Amino acid sequence: MADHKKHESSGSMSSMLDKLKLSDGLHDAKVHLVHQKHKIGKLANLFNKNHRHDEEHEQRCDDKRTSIAEQNRFKSYFPMRAGNHVKWYVDGRDYFWAVSIALEQAKESIYIADWWLSPELFLRRPPYAAQEYRLDKLIKRKAEEGVQIYVCVYKEVEQALTCNSAHTKHALRRLCPKGSPGHGNIHVGRHPDHNVFENFGDMTWYWAHHEKFIVIDYEMAFVGGLDLCFGRWDNHQHPLSDIHPTNVQDEIWPGQDFNNNRVMDFQNVSSWQDNELSKADYGRMPWHDVAMCIQVNCQLVRSSADWSSGILTDHSIQNAYIEIISKAQHYVYIENQFFITATGDQQAPIKNTIGRAIVDAVVRAAKEGRKFRVIVLIPAIPGFAGDLREQAATGTRAIMDYQYKSICRGEHSIFGQCRAAGVDPEKYIFFFNLRSYDRLNKTPAIIKAEKETGISYQQVQRAEAEEIMGEGIHGSYDPEDSEGDEHMRGDKKQKELDEDIKKTMEARKKFEAAMPKEEVHTTSSVAHHAMAGTGEGLKGESWFEEDPESEIKNWVQEELYIHGKLLLVDDRIAICGSSNLNDRSQLGDHDSELSVVMEDTRLIPSTMDGKPFEAGYHAATLRRYLWREHMGLLPPQPHDASQDINATPPSVNPNNDIYDQDESYKFVEDPLSDELWEKWTSQADKNTELFRHLFHADPDDHIRTFDDYDRYLPPRGVKPGHIFDQFMPPEDAREKLSQIKGHLVWFPLRFLEDAEMAEWGLQVNSVTESIYT
Repeated sequence: MADHKKHESSGSMSSMLDKLKLSDGLHDAKVHLVHQKHKIGKLANLFNKNHRHDEEHEQRCDDKRTSIAEQNRFKSYFPMRAGNHVKWYVDGRDYFWAVSIALEQAKESIYIADWWLSPELFLRRPPYAAQEYRLDKLIKRKAEEGVQIYVCVYKEVEQALTCNSAHTKHALRRLCPKGSPGHGNIHVGRHPDHNVFENFGDMTWYWAHHEKFIVIDYEMAFVGGLDLCFGRWDNHQHPLSDIHPTNVQDEIWPGQDFNNNRVMDFQNVSSWQDNELSKADYGRMPWHDVAMCIQVNCQLVRSSADWSSGILTDHSIQNAYIEIISKAQHYVYIENQFFITATGDQQAPIKNTIGRAIVDAVVRAAKEGRKFRVIVLIPAIPGFAGDLREQAATGTRAIMDYQYKSICRGEHSIFGQCRAAGVDPEKYIFFFNLRSYDRLNKTPAIIKAEKETGISYQQVQRAEAEEIMGEGIHGSYDPEDSEGDEHMRGDKKQKELDEDIKKTMEARKKFEAAMPKEEVHTTSSVAHHAMAGTGEGLKGESWFEEDPESEIKNWVQEELYIHGKLLLVDDRIAICGSSNLNDRSQLGDHDSELSVVMEDTRLIPSTMDGKPFEAGYHAATLRRYLWREHMGLLPPQPHDASQDINATPPSVNPNNDIYDQDESYKFVEDPLSDELWEKWTSQADKNTELFRHLFHADPDDHIRTFDDYDRYLPPRGVKPGHIFDQFMPPEDAREKLSQIKGHLVWFPLRFLEDAEMAEWGLQVNSVTESIYT
């Protein structure tokens, strides 16, 4: 009887399980059909762009969000938050070092949002001695400790951009394969999807997720202009050279991290050791940036909309810029990657009206008889590869054309509108660039070894990158994954790679064996001599007496690329984040952005136009620090930041080292000081003239037409950035270069003013013009 009941019970259980399996199968089939229906249904979105906001429950959500935003300053969804610790970070060395500490401290969660993320990025330098601080290794370590890691990166249009977010996704996901510690703790998402068949009705070709922020344990956040990617690490002296033929331990920018976007864009970034740009022939593009860590009163503002967040358009960043600039009483200071704006509705296709706020602030100051300055630092040329004279650079010239029309060309420009109001804009508004020089450490021994072996130094730098990067830690090849990746190879591809690496290492050994021992020690970089406190300066730098002329070929210059997105006003308020000053970042329904408005509650005694003034500690100390870097009044930085509190998060030390123990701190205290302004402008005059004379650096005010351009630059095919007169006496070059202090140069307002900068055609037309604004 018991056996019968047992058998009956077992049979009923089996029958129940079969039914459950059938039910699950039907459920899965139903889900699959619903998904397919939704994919097909997305085509209807072509005719209903409001499809996320047309149903009753969606409208209720929109109304609630709008109601919240209407109550907050700048119509931001986020209110002002008090009681925060805030630190500023100037340039990549300090920022990345602080991020490495903060990531190590994470106990529960790490959120990272980036336009581009390079898993192989070293957060500390030199990388040879900081292997554990390569970003992917650090993320793997934290995942194995149980920390949940969430990464969101922009999914690029592959035909237009080289950042390869697929590699980012695969490299990070496979750090902790199934069955290993940390499996399931790394989550990576990419957006927007460009699958034509599934998302044609919701395609976003033009706009990007451009935010750069990190949130750790819901307690600490980093926000600013720095992506965790190649090409961003830099220090205050901004070196261009990184040649170490016999001492790989000192290399700073291995592999693709050594980059110059003006010469060549990144190529195949999943193969991180490779670099098509030879360190022996070109300088890197130096990178200036600013970021914050927030643990002052702070308020988040954003650019976000339907495509990026499924919400009604939020352009609270533009609202904040306009309101804060409009109310400025003493100065407006801007560092930004772009400057494209309108003064009204007559400058189509440009729509953001930050330019009108600048005009209004200047005109009001002029009428009230107040000393007032608008100081703007932007790159000399947008960071895209190509000779500006070539057809391929039409898009770059279009951006520059829109910038000039925003600033000073035409009656609706900022300058034009000031003049229309009876105000001379050149007394109030000033534009500058940054520029750096260095000496490539391409010694006679390197040249001799290249000739004797037929092996280029570029092949040697590939071998050095292999050694520095060490053994790859990415997961193995997954044949079921339709999105294959360079470093997820099968056995055959791995064998081919191993053979390639072996040949590269053998070539390096052959090269090193052919290098004669040099008695003279030359430094890898001399860029630090543009900064303060470097003793004898360039006169103390050794070169080879038997071949002094070879030094001339090694001097290089490059624009110091301003990538920060910073606004400082009246030493009281700051905005910093990912937002450029253009329509893409400011309109809300184009690129998505995140910035933070910081208003000081801690006031310090200061001066403004010679009168006593209470300045905000955060805004004032950041401005003083930046201005001293640009004028070369700060000392150069070592690569190791372990003893610098500016390279720590607030959880370690909430303060910045403001370098207030030397006379330069007091010198830059008053932003309207006549003595300071004379120093600022005279140094810009001197630097501009020296870069023009020695390098024929472009763009330049002497270039009004494309014929001028041809006469100004060396013949086409000559490597850009080198000394123009290769027969100049070496001692003359040194003497002139030693006069360059800091990196400040004037922005050439008259560049190509008599030429048509952007021809209407395939690249620039009514369909594509919004891409460039």
